[in-house]
Amino acid sequence: MPENNDTRIVSHQIAASILIGGIALLISGVQPILFGAMVNEKRITLDTMGLLVMAEIVALGLGAGLAVKLSLEQFRRIVVTAGVLVVVCNLLTTLHVSLLLLFLIRICTGLAEGVLVWSTVCVIVRSKVPERNSGIFSVFQVLIQAAFASVLTGLVMPIYSWRGGFISLTAVVLVGVGLGGLLPKRLSPVSETLEGFFVWDIAKVLPLAIAFFQQAGLGAAWAYLEPLGQSAGMSDMQSEALISTVLCIEVLGGLLGTALVRRLAPVGGVLLAATATIVSALGMITVAKGAITEFSVFAMIFGFFWPFVMPYEMGLALRSDSSGKIATLLPAAQVLGVAFGPLVAALSIDGEHVRAAATVCLILTACSAIACIASTSIATPRPLQKAAE
Repeated sequence: MPENNDTRIVSHQIAASILIGGIALLISGVQPILFGAMVNEKRITLDTMGLLVMAEIVALGLGAGLAVKLSLEQFRRIVVTAGVLVVVCNLLTTLHVSLLLLFLIRICTGLAEGVLVWSTVCVIVRSKVPERNSGIFSVFQVLIQAAFASVLTGLVMPIYSWRGGFISLTAVVLVGVGLGGLLPKRLSPVSETLEGFFVWDIAKVLPLAIAFFQQAGLGAAWAYLEPLGQSAGMSDMQSEALISTVLCIEVLGGLLGTALVRRLAPVGGVLLAATATIVSALGMITVAKGAITEFSVFAMIFGFFWPFVMPYEMGLALRSDSSGKIATLLPAAQVLGVAFGPLVAALSIDGEHVRAAATVCLILTACSAIACIASTSIATPRPLQKAAE
């Protein structure tokens, strides 16, 4: 393969980058399957599983945030190195190691996965239509997670259990490592004129806060969607079927959000999703026991607007900072939000009152909407003026 020293982003590099990011986020969709099997085989306890899941997701968010300090001159090498580290860590997870070492392995895995997600956003923000490509990325995440989860539960794990699951995950990540060779060797700044003149201000912080609170609210309800359904009178089988349906609805929401991103302003898209999420959360809180159809409708509205909002969060980030630095920090805010929401929900649930999770979703989403409205009244400083100063 010829060496690619061109810093321009072309279509096959965007596609490869989206595939790499989707592979990096696979773990977030299959953690309950893999770690749940480890619990069933008494490799870890249920409490330990929760801590492992939280540790890796938080590490992923931190990795995506800290990666902004990495050199863009070594972009391809960094991506390939991070992919190899994920491969090694997944293989080490299959070994019989101590609990402390297992935690360290999964934290290292999360950090490396975060770097891969950062690399995807670095490419997306340098593409011609970053908001649309961000929407495509969010849809692809759902599709690849659903497909891989089906392969694990239907083919791999009934025979090879959780070790086979992690080995299969390793094989998929190896594909991502190979795709890293298609990426640019290095990346140039989004704007050469603005490089070196980045200054933090409230206008730049707000998009990250909006994404954090919105994703935290969504994560809080999603983590408890099955018990929420059961509190509305659903059986175990009905709750599981609803989750599968919501995943399909998420794909439709992501597609519509991507299609409308050039017609609907970022603030409008975020507020539309926030309003719909608040309505669905309120419905899940107040629905009568036995009103299964009504609860299902609210859950599907909730799922539809989760990936729908992703390209608009990217649009807010790009609008606040044309250098692209805020956009590259966006995945860290989103992932940490998804981890924060279930934690707050867990602390809020008292006994069997699981509907508190929907209340947490409502409150956190309202915080996001308030921050979004506030952002419209704050003028973003013009970077070129700062550069001249």
